[in-house]
Amino acid sequence: MAKLEAIKKIIAQDYQQHWVVDNMPVAWCTQNTNSNQKDICTTSFPVGCFIDKNGQTLSRCDPPHVGGKEYYYLLNHVEITIEYKNMDDGTGRVVAVKIKPTSHASSADGVSCSNSQALALEFDSAGTLTVPYTYSVNWVENTHVEWASRWDYLLNSSNQVNVQWYSILNSIVIVLFLSGMVAMILLRTLHRDIARYNQLDPEDPQEEFGWKLVHGDVFRPPRKGMMLSVLIGSGAQVFMM
Repeated sequence: MAKLEAIKKIIAQDYQQHWVVDNMPVAWCTQNTNSNQKDICTTSFPVGCFIDKNGQTLSRCDPPHVGGKEYYYLLNHVEITIEYKNMDDGTGRVVAVKIKPTSHASSADGVSCSNSQALALEFDSAGTLTVPYTYSVNWVENTHVEWASRWDYLLNSSNQVNVQWYSILNSIVIVLFLSGMVAMILLRTLHRDIARYNQLDPEDPQEEFGWKLVHGDVFRPPRKGMMLSVLIGSGAQVFMM
């Protein structure tokens, strides 16, 4: 019972599985609702699907509608499609790996992929639950995609590329804004000090003030500089914050 509740919690929180074949992530591609765009492909697929009382689900699953109650079902069958390209040296290279996860309930004769009934995470009358895991592999020759560009279908269907460009642009704007503020403060301070120095009589000795008080300490080496470098390099200054 505890294991079943743990699996239901994982499904409700939309945990994802990540598979890798030939150093390439396995993609789960679903049809885009906009006919003018390509299929949506992600490098992960859910453990299962959770349907609330209104028949809604968080993931891109296509669950059967069960009204009036919460429903969990497990994706226990995966159909793997491996696309390859024949090379000139007689070998083959994998150019795409796609997966289609589905759920099929078991019967007395075993598991049948033609069974449209989903595997519900519920105990039977005997108080047991059998979860069979199956898979199928289809090899498809692809002569249109080069091995060097095999990642294109993942990059073109992902929205993360736009998010990265937005983050880079946002960082550049913040750096320019902060640099401008620091430059304005320095210019105003130096301009005020220079104006005060120009008003003084050069023959009348005056006490130094402003930036001239620290100009001699900029290149002055600290005492025990090696020890200071070791402490800063090891992060000792964090304990003093």
